[in-house]
Amino acid sequence: MVILIIEDNKEQSELIKTVLQEENYVVDTALDGKQALERVEVRDYDLLIVDLDLPFVTGQEIIKRVRELEISVPILVLTANDQLSSVVDVLDNGADDYVTKPFAVTELVARVRALLRRPKQVLSNTFTIGGVEVMYGTHEVLINGVRIKLTKNEFRLLDFLLRKADRVCTRSMIQEHVWGYNKEHQSNLIEVVMYNLRRKLRKANADFIETVQNIGYRIKSDKL
Repeated sequence: MVILIIEDNKEQSELIKTVLQEENYVVDTALDGKQALERVEVRDYDLLIVDLDLPFVTGQEIIKRVRELEISVPILVLTANDQLSSVVDVLDNGADDYVTKPFAVTELVARVRALLRRPKQVLSNTFTIGGVEVMYGTHEVLINGVRIKLTKNEFRLLDFLLRKADRVCTRSMIQEHVWGYNKEHQSNLIEVVMYNLRRKLRKANADFIETVQNIGYRIKSDKL
């Protein structure tokens, strides 16, 4: 189970992360709303923990954006406002549950467990760019009429590059946003996943991923 904590208070974020890791969850963090949306759009999470008062993009806006994308991930809100009207607004906008600050970590963990026990909905949303259709519910892409099944890592990598079309994506960008770790870990993972991804894309005569030597990769939109 992979959880994203969206909390601008670094000390509190690290505390929650440590507690959840002790419960054997994989945990990513984002310190502002902009970074959070970038991660949600390129990685599948099993749960979002969202503080409402965030820089750049508020927690309310994150919730709205996630639901507009038809991402059915459970959302647990952290709020310092326990007024009924505020709570109702949060739930109406698409959150599943909330915890009022300050909170006991035991309560937070219990609510996390409860949300993760709920049955998952099947995602049906897609993303289309050029002649490529990305299908989130099945981890498949449709290219030139050919349906290609990808592994989770291949799918994440391709989806990230497609959403950054025409931009050079460095190795560090890919490592941070696709897998959520720094460059000291599993340094050859990108190359292995890229090799297998390109091999599968060749079945659809698709050759739109460009290697930028010593930097990273880029997809040119005019080749899609």
